[in-house]
Amino acid sequence: MENKKYLFVAFVPDEIDGFTQSRHHFYNSMSKLHEVLWINPPRYFQNFKFRRKYLRLRSSGKIKVFNSLFPSDYAHHYNRGKPFFSTILKLYVLCWRFLNTILINRRISSYDVDEVILHIWRPEYQYALDFVKHDKSIYHVDDNYSFSSRDEKRQLSREECKLLENCDITFIHSQTLFYEQAPKSKNPYLLPNGVDISLFQDQAPNFLIDRERFNKYDIILGYVGAIKRHLNLSLLLDLANNRKDLCIVFVGPIRENHKEIQSIVARLKSLDNVFFENTKPTESIPSYLSIFNIGLMPYKKNSYTKNIYPLKMHEYFAAGLPIISTDLKNIFEFKAHLYFANTWIEYSTLVDEIMSQSEVQLTNERNILKKIARSNSWDNRVSSVVEILEKTV
Repeated sequence: MENKKYLFVAFVPDEIDGFTQSRHHFYNSMSKLHEVLWINPPRYFQNFKFRRKYLRLRSSGKIKVFNSLFPSDYAHHYNRGKPFFSTILKLYVLCWRFLNTILINRRISSYDVDEVILHIWRPEYQYALDFVKHDKSIYHVDDNYSFSSRDEKRQLSREECKLLENCDITFIHSQTLFYEQAPKSKNPYLLPNGVDISLFQDQAPNFLIDRERFNKYDIILGYVGAIKRHLNLSLLLDLANNRKDLCIVFVGPIRENHKEIQSIVARLKSLDNVFFENTKPTESIPSYLSIFNIGLMPYKKNSYTKNIYPLKMHEYFAAGLPIISTDLKNIFEFKAHLYFANTWIEYSTLVDEIMSQSEVQLTNERNILKKIARSNSWDNRVSSVVEILEKTV
């Protein structure tokens, strides 16, 4: 029997962050064999024009981005103590959903495929189960959304419970989160983050970087990803203050809504041996990693980070970079190829240990890390997804 041709109708949120990048890589791999229709409603009118432009830039290959959508998220924020406005906004949201699903279903009907797969990535899109035409449904859990909610008890939202109970398949990205949510799901599978190996295949990354700023430092430590409250920034501040022979380079956006990190970010910025590169295109990551000596994953240890599976780990591996990380449970599978530290002194000691290795040792380990990355590519993840779909009735 020939493999089926699928259309993935992907309800994907509109944040510009590592999550969106990982989903984009996932669907780039998927689009090599199947059709992808990316659905991304802007949340507010002020985001509408920007998000349309942003998604057009993200579209590539066979991925089709659906832009004819209306903003939706006003009722959630403006209904407290204002029953009249609450009613009006709820009617607005219902109207928005009705109009959008007509447009989406019309687009779906234009595809010549064997099955339509509704692929939902966030709890707020649970309504798509009832409105969007599909043959099978997937809920893809790549974050602990109960932690992100305002509920101090960290309970799953009603929307997320509905997705777990009603979707045909649930993919969960980390082992600890799998233990929590698998019992509530129909057909749960563990599917960790992967890496787009194609970005790292060129021997000479071609994204232009002003390297002269870093040349006076013997050691370059790098972090790729959003700068947020979940990072142990005070540890890195102490490290940079006490080791003037090294520099730390942050490549990624600073989370403006994480107000508690603003003061320590300002202190980091005041140091000569700390650099912030802000938001950069995904294609630039290999170029930055090529100038780093060591990759950093300096997470705090708390109830949120215990459930994460860092996307950047396999990107560091793909670049052959040694990694110093917090000892997170979900990455213990690779503990033989990671260095764990929880204080700036431990970081400093490990930096010296790594840099004292011979070129032969570093080359051998670099080849092993690249091999690990290849086995954890998005192409392999996509193959697993399709294989599961084929056997799911």
